[in-house]
Amino acid sequence: PIVTHGIGFTPRIKYTFVALGRLRPYLEFTGGPFWTDLGGRIREQANEFNFVLSGGVGVSWFLTRQLAINAGYRFHHISNAGTAFPNLGLNASLPFGGFSFYF
Repeated sequence: PIVTHGIGFTPRIKYTFVALGRLRPYLEFTGGPFWTDLGGRIREQANEFNFVLSGGVGVSWFLTRQLAINAGYRFHHISNAGTAFPNLGLNASLPFGGFSFYF
């Protein structure tokens, strides 16, 4: 295994569908610049400056007006957008779960 670090700025666009009782399905997309120290250490990434794109689906189940349980799936892609070669990219499938508190 390789220990690595990264930092980026990825604004998110989220579309929440009409509520079905306490259930609220949604779509989300993110993207932005990303720096990682993996550049040159693995064959998929030639440089340290990259871009991140991700998209996913999920549901929020509201326990109260302010507290929800979330579950969903995201597809996550890291690439240098052809600024250096090789540019094979890194892809990941990310199931997730969590809580949201609205105030």
